[in-house]
Amino acid sequence: QEDSHDSKDMMADQNRTYRHQHHAFYEEVRSTLQKYRAEGLLDSLYLVAAPKVLGDIREGLDKNTRKKVKKAIPKDVAEYNTKALADFLEGKELI
Repeated sequence: QEDSHDSKDMMADQNRTYRHQHHAFYEEVRSTLQKYRAEGLLDSLYLVAAPKVLGDIREGLDKNTRKKVKKAIPKDVAEYNTKALADFLEGKELI
């Protein structure tokens, strides 16, 4: 019983850490984009991320930064190599 309880506590701690890391990542992305927009460094913005990540990032952007988003592509491209990612962004089909 005690091992089961310890295991559940460890899983809960891992879940909290995971959620905290994701929240910190989203906040860093949003604050960086908003900073660049405020400094006039963004003319337009194209967001490519897994659907949930994309939603979380877009949701937290301020109104003026959201206006800079020209296209949001809900696609997980984390595993693409550099060439495949470039092809995807240029609108070419991926193998």
